Amino acid sequence: MKFLLLALLPAAVLCSIAMDAVDFKDFQCGTNSLIREGVHLFVAEGCYVRMDSINVCCVEHDTCYDEQKGRKSCDATFCNCLNDAVANMTLTEDPKDDVTCPRTSSLMCRAVEKFGELPYHMVKVNATMEKVKASWGKSVTYVKSHAPEIFQKMANMKSGWQKTKTAFQKAKFGVANLWNKAKNMVSKHSD
Repeated sequence: MKFLLLALLPAAVLCSIAMDAVDFKDFQCGTNSLIREGVHLFVAEGCYVRMDSINVCCVEHDTCYDEQKGRKSCDATFCNCLNDAVANMTLTEDPKDDVTCPRTSSLMCRAVEKFGELPYHMVKVNATMEKVKASWGKSVTYVKSHAPEIFQKMANMKSGWQKTKTAFQKAKFGVANLWNKAKNMVSKHSD
């Protein structure tokens, strides 16, 4: 049992170092929390010594998508950033990272190139939805703050319609009376 614990200790230390490289709450690689958690673990295992630099690449990539600067351009810039992040590994860093960091950056680059289309277009959809929400929010706020005035105008319109209807009915009745009087006068004079 002690041997098992001693064997797991380096892995636990490595994982704690990896997790400390960039806290999950500060990690920005991924489109949602589930994907971000998976990428966080992937980078922590594959290239924790450059996790900070990789995270910066993800932030810049998200900004590029947010500003709709062109998907292919954003993806190419992201891949270049990742390559730069893992280039020139120093001798003091873990030798396994000389192999795993380039692989990690390469896989992340390919993932974005393969699956980035939907997230790129969703940025535009989400921005449009936010504008609609903001517009509706302003409308609702306006209605709430001007409700008494709006209801009074509606009541006035109803009252105005009732007056118009009554006047029309009176006019209609009046026209009918005039018509009957005219017919009577004509019939009296024609006798």
